[in-house]
Amino acid sequence: MIGSGSCSTTSGIVWPRKCGGKLRGLMSGYGERDNTGRSARNRSRDSPSLLTPRTPPQLGRMKRGTPFRVLTGSNSSRSASMRFLTVRYLSISFVLCLGISAVPIDAQWTNRYPRVDGTGHHVYLEGYELPTMNVGPTSPAVSPDGSQVAFSARGWIWVLDVQTGRATRITDGAEMDFRPAWSHDGSELAFVRDDSRDTWIVVRNLETAEERVINTPAIDLDPVFVPNGGIVYASSSAGRFDLWTDDGKALTEGRPFELKPSLSRDGTVLVHLEKGGGLDRVLAVNSRSGLTTELLVDGIVSQTRPSVSPDGSYLAYNWPTQEGYELRVLGIEDPNTSVFVTSGLRGLPLSPAWSPDGTWLWFTEAGDDEVMRLYRVPAVGGSPQEVSILTWDWGSAIGTLRVVTRDGRIEGGEAPAPARLNVLDGSGHPAVPSSGYAQFEGQNGRVFFYSPGVVELSVPAGPVLVGAVRGLDTPEVSETVEVRAGEVTEVEILLESVWDPKSAGFLSGDHHFHLNYGGPFGLDPEDLPLMMRGENLDVATPLLANLHTRFEDQKLWGWEKADGLPLIRFGQEVRSHFLGHVALLDTRTLFWPWIWGPGYQVYGSDDRPNSDPLG
Repeated sequence: MIGSGSCSTTSGIVWPRKCGGKLRGLMSGYGERDNTGRSARNRSRDSPSLLTPRTPPQLGRMKRGTPFRVLTGSNSSRSASMRFLTVRYLSISFVLCLGISAVPIDAQWTNRYPRVDGTGHHVYLEGYELPTMNVGPTSPAVSPDGSQVAFSARGWIWVLDVQTGRATRITDGAEMDFRPAWSHDGSELAFVRDDSRDTWIVVRNLETAEERVINTPAIDLDPVFVPNGGIVYASSSAGRFDLWTDDGKALTEGRPFELKPSLSRDGTVLVHLEKGGGLDRVLAVNSRSGLTTELLVDGIVSQTRPSVSPDGSYLAYNWPTQEGYELRVLGIEDPNTSVFVTSGLRGLPLSPAWSPDGTWLWFTEAGDDEVMRLYRVPAVGGSPQEVSILTWDWGSAIGTLRVVTRDGRIEGGEAPAPARLNVLDGSGHPAVPSSGYAQFEGQNGRVFFYSPGVVELSVPAGPVLVGAVRGLDTPEVSETVEVRAGEVTEVEILLESVWDPKSAGFLSGDHHFHLNYGGPFGLDPEDLPLMMRGENLDVATPLLANLHTRFEDQKLWGWEKADGLPLIRFGQEVRSHFLGHVALLDTRTLFWPWIWGPGYQVYGSDDRPNSDPLG
């Protein structure tokens, strides 16, 4: 959808990072969302972030004095050894990003992170290029000796001992840490740090815990080490994304976006992603020969991360197809053909990483519960092997928080009610449950998730801030609770509606959003009801849409939920570059072509009016 008209909705929900990662809704008027996990709203006014609970204005907008009670006990406590799977940023699939803020809707959302030149819709950049948070492992990096794997989980960096299955937390604090990379001697990790407004590079010494920072006023991403201990990373400090060294030297300039660098062990082969002109290209630069080779090209390869083999001979990469992603390997000197390795277990293998000896490829993939899991597969192909994390060593005392949300319209409020939650530990770091996936709301910088009414989270012991809301149906309620180490602390929150629209003959709905749109998760229609109930939405018509030249999720055409509220039926989005989007609802067959007009392949000279699909 990059390069096409802006996304539009008739309102209702705000789903995960999609149209670049967003969803919009009938009641919300916010930006679209998708399965990326990031969302954006159509407002540019700044609101304080719940990521910083010490900021009084944020809490001041929440309703106080709502009945709640805190229960503590030692039974059913969760230890650090509890099994967790991966979850985090944004799956640009279902972007239910309904922001509930008291700030008036008064302008078009533009950007939350520093603006990058040459970006038409910044929501695409923030949805596709920035890291996403998950409770499970993401972006694995194998140590130089192969004995350890670094990854991000719960927004922190962890290191897994492959032999024992023990994962040790390396970072803590309010910010979120992603995309680790090892130094050549294994003594340091470089990674991306994200405070919900900006990103920068951190290099951490694993023995001393000392950190040095590479930070520009722009977005900084994707660090990799060079043999002499220096860093190559992507930064928009010159306006567009280019590749830079940590001593301030630009490796690329005046080109389209340059992102996601990967280096051979000796530093002579640099592979990276180039984005521009409606196409994404994977390029290889050989410093010895001076040659730049185009290895791959396609449109919107949003989840592709190229990984060069240690000896610089091969490229492992995940590449989109009509049905999902495949993990493949090609020869860098002869890139005309490639070899299939695996499509994972659910068709979305992410972030391939080579073992030091070049025999294994590590990757992550979300399960049916949207939690990321860690896998490895022989580089020559075969069946993926799950690498289980047996113990999670937080390095600090942990407790269990149980959040119960109830409907204030029901006398006594006995029945738990679905809600949208955001939870922050005492440092201000987002907390997420052990199943489902977290989303990011780009107006206020909140990491949030949906609860069926009762949900448990493992959190560092100490004060925890809980925010709960149900769409535009209720004011937001926040409470701070003290979680005790090794115990279960329960907090009950009563959500009181401001109005009962059904009694007045109204239903709430969202008629323009996409279940999946280039994100790291492959959501199913069955994932929608919880999100809708958490936003108090009655009707939804998710739209099948093109991802550039791919027309995905066609198997979902005809799927519907008509057995009571919420009601769900799939529609179709068709569009031209001149006339924008048309949402086709309650049609019997898919309309072809889905896209037409200048800028589109094959159908570029088709000048049919938008009235054609309505005929």
